[in-house]
Amino acid sequence: MITQNDINFMIAAANLTGFQVQSNQIQFMTLDAGIDTHVQLELPNGMQAVYIFKYEDIYLKVGKAGIFNKARYRSHHYKHMYANNNLALSLIIDPEIITPEADFINIWIRENTTRFNLLIDVNLGVNFLNFMEAFFILKCNPKY
Repeated sequence: MITQNDINFMIAAANLTGFQVQSNQIQFMTLDAGIDTHVQLELPNGMQAVYIFKYEDIYLKVGKAGIFNKARYRSHHYKHMYANNNLALSLIIDPEIITPEADFINIWIRENTTRFNLLIDVNLGVNFLNFMEAFFILKCNPKY
């Protein structure tokens, strides 16, 4: 489970490098598994994001979306035909996780995964976005 403490540790790590980050520059959201609770949202203006998908006890995907990647944040990982490297396609071809046919993967992801959104003030820059993604890749060790 990703918590505010994880974000605080990441901020402390960034601050140790001399990079100044304030906790109010990062917003944390959890979209619980469920068709009514896991709702794909737009990336707000002035924000970039790191997002994390978790299924049961398995972290599936950690990714990032900059200000020019709004579709990646909102919809890219929910449809297998959107890209060659996305969550939906990875799930469809994974023999260890039983998922429905490709046409229903969007619903399966929403019903079965929890998504953590870490919205980052764009003024922190792309290097901080990359750092935050790497921090959570190390923490979560995602399957894909």
